[in-house]
Amino acid sequence: MFTLNLATIIGGSLVGLAVLLIAFSQYRHWLVFMCAGMVFWGGLELLRAGIQSVVDMPLLYGYVSAMMVCLFAFTIAIALNDRRLARQDTKVKYIEHTPVYDD
Repeated sequence: MFTLNLATIIGGSLVGLAVLLIAFSQYRHWLVFMCAGMVFWGGLELLRAGIQSVVDMPLLYGYVSAMMVCLFAFTIAIALNDRRLARQDTKVKYIEHTPVYDD
C-alpha cells in the first residue's frame, strides 16, 4: 500500500515545484522531450505486455521483440514520409556556388 509520511509529501512537492518551474522557464522543450520519452516507454511496456500475453517468452525477449516492432514501425513511417516528400513537385533551383578568391 501507499503510505503518506512527511518525507513523501515534501519530496513530491519538490518534484512538482521543479516540474512547474521548468514548465515556465526557457527550457520547457526539455520537459516536453522527457514527457514524450515517458509516453514512448509506456507504449513500449504495453506492447511488451501484449506480446508476452500472446507468446510465452521471458521478460528480456519481450522487451527485445517490442523494440523490434517499434523500430520497424519507425522505419516504415520514415520511409513513407520520404516517399511523400519525393513525390512533391517542388521546383527548387539549386544554385552552384563558386568560391570567390581575393587575388
